Amino acid sequence: MLAALLMVALQPAVAQPTSAETLWERGNTLYAAGDYNGALAVYDSIQKEGWASAKLFYNMGNAYFKGGQFGEAILHYHKAQKLAPADDDVAYNLAYANSFVKDKIEVVPEFFLKVWLSKVGNLMSSNAWAVCSLVALALTLIAGLVYVLGAKRSVRKGGFVVGIVCGVLTLVMVAFGGAERRDVLDCSEAVVVSSAAAVKSSPDRTSKDIFILHEGTTVKVLDTFGAWNEIRICTQHPNYNPQHPMSRLLNDAVGELAKLPSVGRRTALRLALHLLHHEPEEVAALAEALTTFRNEVRYCSRCNNLSDEEVCPICADPRRDRTTVCVVEHVGDVLSIENTNQYNGLYHVLGGIISPMQGIGPGDLKIDLLVENIARGEIKEVILAIGATVEGETTLFYIMRRLAQFPDLKITKIARGIGVGDEIEYANELTIAHALHNRTEVAK
Repeated sequence: MLAALLMVALQPAVAQPTSAETLWERGNTLYAAGDYNGALAVYDSIQKEGWASAKLFYNMGNAYFKGGQFGEAILHYHKAQKLAPADDDVAYNLAYANSFVKDKIEVVPEFFLKVWLSKVGNLMSSNAWAVCSLVALALTLIAGLVYVLGAKRSVRKGGFVVGIVCGVLTLVMVAFGGAERRDVLDCSEAVVVSSAAAVKSSPDRTSKDIFILHEGTTVKVLDTFGAWNEIRICTQHPNYNPQHPMSRLLNDAVGELAKLPSVGRRTALRLALHLLHHEPEEVAALAEALTTFRNEVRYCSRCNNLSDEEVCPICADPRRDRTTVCVVEHVGDVLSIENTNQYNGLYHVLGGIISPMQGIGPGDLKIDLLVENIARGEIKEVILAIGATVEGETTLFYIMRRLAQFPDLKITKIARGIGVGDEIEYANELTIAHALHNRTEVAK
């Protein structure tokens, strides 16, 4: 739920008729006695009569803050600041209340000249600027009369200079007063007063939640669509994360873990907190194992599989069928095929597939090593177990062209089609086409 910063009147509440003064004194008495809800009820009745002032909103903000309603407190501190921009107490309480907001939003710095002009404009309220501009206008008129009616040249010259200066000051004060007045009447800013509010991608309850805003967060309302508000949050970073501030060390650990594939920040946070509950020796053992693996792991000189030695255990196993080689993209594919216990030949790991978009060409893969192994004459069949993607088909076609120099070599590829447990109704056309092309005879 958003509450807009809309001013309804500008007269001081303490200067209203007797009924308002009586309510004001009663509200202050209840506040001093610690009855903050009672004080708020009285202050609210003053508002309903059509009166408003910086002091009223300031006291309401204090009462809401004492009651733990930080969103309402920030809302009323903002209202008080609009009417009394130079009030240090209002500014301090607003900053203090903002420190309790969960969403830590870093505002984009403004141009220094704009900041300076804003500070000058906040020195006085719009009414004070209006009074000063009227005084400057009166001095301008008086100086003009002196210039017109002055008997001496020096007097006329002085009247002219004073008139120009006062005229410029009048325009400047009118500009500052108008800016302050527009700021007071501006209701485009809003504060979240509920405990949490979901921000959606479109004005539809079934649309996706982008993130959650918590109580006290200030936003800019850009447009309104019925019961929906289009808002903007000004931050220095494109990725908004309304989470609680974390320890720098925890944030660094989460950031490093989130770099792993298929690991988002939430999963990374759970992993980091899980490691925190382990003994330091166990975490050190994990870190040492990862460091040792990264620094000491080797690639098999025959098949490019991961290995602790020059030759991997699969290539060194004499029980393996050395006449058959299964060509795969990555080391993970070797593990997947091994888990089936249906293949007893050797492997060859390409280290990827041809992908011009990623700058990976044939020279970046271990295709030359495959050709060298086949040239020794021991291999009779090559099984191409490469993914059924555009890049995979390109790689498969290239390898078949390179192996065309071995006329006695049998080249096969793994079957593709309807998976076990899948239904034809939900399969795409290409999968069905592959299944029909790779059909097998059913034994009678």
